[in-house]
Amino acid sequence: MQPTRSLDDIIASLNSVYQPQIGLIQKQQAALPQQAQAQVDALGAKKDQAFGDILNGARQRGLGFSGIPLGDQAKYLSTDYAPALANLQTASTNQATSLQQAILQLQQQQNTQGQSIYQSEQDRAATLAAARAQADAQNAAYKGLFGGGGGNGGTPSGPPAVKSSTMVKRGDGGFNFVDAGGKAISAAQFAASKGIPFRTLLQEMANEGDAGAKAALGFVGNDYGYNPTKITNPSLAALYNSLVWGTGHGATYNAPAPSVHNQVINTTKSVGNTVAKSAPSGFVTQPDISVLKQSLANARAGR
Repeated sequence: MQPTRSLDDIIASLNSVYQPQIGLIQKQQAALPQQAQAQVDALGAKKDQAFGDILNGARQRGLGFSGIPLGDQAKYLSTDYAPALANLQTASTNQATSLQQAILQLQQQQNTQGQSIYQSEQDRAATLAAARAQADAQNAAYKGLFGGGGGNGGTPSGPPAVKSSTMVKRGDGGFNFVDAGGKAISAAQFAASKGIPFRTLLQEMANEGDAGAKAALGFVGNDYGYNPTKITNPSLAALYNSLVWGTGHGATYNAPAPSVHNQVINTTKSVGNTVAKSAPSGFVTQPDISVLKQSLANARAGR
């Protein structure tokens, strides 16, 4: 399992998202002093122009030789220049504060997102660890029963539980099952008593060479039911019944009604001077189920 990341590592991984935005604001911060100085210089130039206008006005009134009109200049400084300069300084300070607050807000968003990701990764790691521990415990239980292997799927309900049941492998590769008192039980009852999904038990039996279990995997479910379309001959019905007896489940083979498509009709054909009989095309020979019959016989004998 990949180790979970630290909170610092996660926050650092978000730099590619937030750092460009912070960098842009920091450039605006760096430009503030130059912008403020340019505004002060412009205000100073306006002051110089105003002082010149005041002096020229005095000269036009014939007061040019009486000296610089300091009173008018002082009035301009107090009513125009000083307030404008104070406004510039306040605006520059407010802008700097606003930019710094924007940076702090982005940093807070980065930390909040990092903490959310960190918590999600911690929760996911805890969930995976719990699931792995559960799987390990289940596999250990299966290994104790079969000497290895495992399986997936939920535990079905249905057959009555039988405590302390055991399974015994026969010489033909099949299995017999008995309860604590030595009484024979079915494979389905054994699975229920051990909390093993039925198909998991059948798969393990098949892996150990049980031909009947291997065949049953083609039509039996974890709920101990079966697919009736897969019961194509009486032997499969008998196999199913031997696996689930004692659970209330049962199957009966229903042969299809005769039709022109499935009647077995003997035909003759001449081969030289002899006459031979042949089966119609499509006729399938029954598979050899001697191993399954032996498993069924042993299971019945143990009841």
